Amino acid sequence: MVPDVFAKYLSVTPGELWSDWYTSELYSFVNELNVSVVSTELSRFVADVNRDPTKPVFAPFWEGIVASKTPFGDNVYSQDPTKDELEKRVAIAYTPYHRALHRLVNNALSIHDRVLVLDLHSFGLEQPADIIIGNSRGKSANEETTLLIESALHKNGFTTQRNVPFSGGWVIRQFANNERVEAVQLEINQRTYASSRDVNAAKPLPRIEETLFNSTQKHLHESLKQIVKS
Repeated sequence: MVPDVFAKYLSVTPGELWSDWYTSELYSFVNELNVSVVSTELSRFVADVNRDPTKPVFAPFWEGIVASKTPFGDNVYSQDPTKDELEKRVAIAYTPYHRALHRLVNNALSIHDRVLVLDLHSFGLEQPADIIIGNSRGKSANEETTLLIESALHKNGFTTQRNVPFSGGWVIRQFANNERVEAVQLEINQRTYASSRDVNAAKPLPRIEETLFNSTQKHLHESLKQIVKS
């Protein structure tokens, strides 16, 4: 969602912006797993929580908290946001997310010796795998944890690949080299639950394929249940 106050100078309609389509619907079962969850209803084009806060706030999609360009190099805005607006976006959409994430991680660490953070996304780029596992190339999660996750996904029929083309953003990279936190990004191929024709054409709001969606959700549920129990 892009609130009207932030959509004023968009060069395209909010629905055309790159999105992890239906990811929240796909993972709607997570609250049944007795795990802590941090999520946001705001579009990553309001403020992208998966970007490094030490970099410039307003920068191209892969770099900035507020994207100046789309992933394909087109301008997002006809007029750049002001400094005050950028600060407001960070305050509303970025800072609260990370405060909540760290609060939950710290609370968990006060009870458990180690904590697993899973950052859940979806992608529309053409890739041969169902799910791309990112562990910052071994810096945010060790081999044992990564293999455990791969095994659970494979047992439930998913094909996977590691760190290509997504090795993980700031959500997991901030935990790199923390011996008590294992952080992994899971990117699921939208073709496993939505119309391949729509996804291939990069259509906004690709149509859900109900049978595919239900099957994928069932196998994801089982996979995460196994991971949580391990």
